[in-house]
Amino acid sequence: MRLHAASTEGDDAYPSVIYYSRRAPENGNGRLFNSNHDEMLPRLISSRMKHFNRGERFVFFNGRQTGEYPRPGYPMTAAQQLALF
Repeated sequence: MRLHAASTEGDDAYPSVIYYSRRAPENGNGRLFNSNHDEMLPRLISSRMKHFNRGERFVFFNGRQTGEYPRPGYPMTAAQQLALF
């Protein structure tokens, strides 16, 4: 399945700016931001994107499915992450 997912082109016609949150303890990488950073940085990025009239969509990524996926709150599959990135 991974080879198939890698060989298909994404249907996302819009470029994205992705903020990777490291706050979740289940990330397990040991590089945690404090809650102030994790709340401030996405707002700052979105604000600067608007200020400079950037057309990309802003995506907050923490490894979990959001409302646009079938199972919000569950971990993203490898294929879902590949499509996002």
